[in-house]
Amino acid sequence: MKSGLLKKKNQDPSINKDLEDLFARPIKKVVDPEPEITEVEVMEGLEQEGDENLSAVQIKERNERTVFVGNVDLDLDQKAVRKHFKGCGKIEKIWFRSVPVEPGKLPIKASVILKKYAANAAGKNAYVLFSTREEAEKALELNGTVIKSNHIRVDLALRKKLDYTKTIFIGNLPFTVTEEEIRSLFNECGAIENIRVIRDPKTHIGKGIGYVTFKEEQAFKKALTKNGTTFKERELRIKKAVPAERLEKKKQKKLHNAERRIQAKKAKQNKEDELKPSDMAQFAQNQEIKEPDIEDMDLKNEIKPAPRLIRKTIKKVKRKTGEKNTLKIALKAKQNFNKKQDKEIFNGRNEMKIRREKRKKRAEYNKKRLKKEKITDK
Repeated sequence: MKSGLLKKKNQDPSINKDLEDLFARPIKKVVDPEPEITEVEVMEGLEQEGDENLSAVQIKERNERTVFVGNVDLDLDQKAVRKHFKGCGKIEKIWFRSVPVEPGKLPIKASVILKKYAANAAGKNAYVLFSTREEAEKALELNGTVIKSNHIRVDLALRKKLDYTKTIFIGNLPFTVTEEEIRSLFNECGAIENIRVIRDPKTHIGKGIGYVTFKEEQAFKKALTKNGTTFKERELRIKKAVPAERLEKKKQKKLHNAERRIQAKKAKQNKEDELKPSDMAQFAQNQEIKEPDIEDMDLKNEIKPAPRLIRKTIKKVKRKTGEKNTLKIALKAKQNFNKKQDKEIFNGRNEMKIRREKRKKRAEYNKKRLKKEKITDK
């Protein structure tokens, strides 16, 4: 067919332009259109369509007029949110984010329309854009109010830092915990300003940590006493909240100190391994063989007997002879010991033979003695 059209093109120049336009057009694939959402507009934060056409100043001015609403019931729509904030001023736009939809092949918009939410999903967040900043600040008075059994958290989209003097940190929370369950746990401590559960941005499942800000310092101190409380078979860690910058500084300080300790240990090891020139000279000097002094030499080459051996000899002599002069016995014992040592030195070859004969004679004597004892017993 294409070849036929080309022939016509050569024959009739009038259709040249139409054919060029026909083949120049890209072929569009026919796809079933996605269902449009009429009541719910799903956004992933403050970013909106058309932001690329706005300047940074315009985007900042719009965000200053925007209010963040947390812990919104999943079934709540724009009409209900608009009705709740109607008394604060003129509302230009409302959109939702962090909707915990069921994981699957369906787009997020379709999952929201079909209400296919993730299991154990607690709520979603919303943004409300007012016409002026004063109206947005007035909406903050609705913080902690109830919409469909949920206490909502209302704050400016460009919210300030937490008041850490009245905020507690909660660790080891169940992953499926909700803001309402935490509120019921700390209600007895005092008035709660807001509750924040840290969740995974993709799965919207809790990470096991959260923050609770109280209106009064007394309630904050009372909440700290709940450290170690068992909640859903978990022992909670409750302590004073610390700014992220401070935690980062503390972490960096620990790493720096650990690195310094390692470097000091390596330097000490290297110092021990390496010898200075002066140390090497001293080491060489110490290794030289020195001639011993005459005073230190044992010219007699005497081996001193052990005191235990002298005491044993004294007792034996006193028992047999009845000699009472201990010094005389000790001197004689020492002389006998030296004689024995000299004999063993000069007769070293026969020493082992003499010992064997002595042991043999002793064994024979013991056998004879045992025989005599047996005969006497009979």
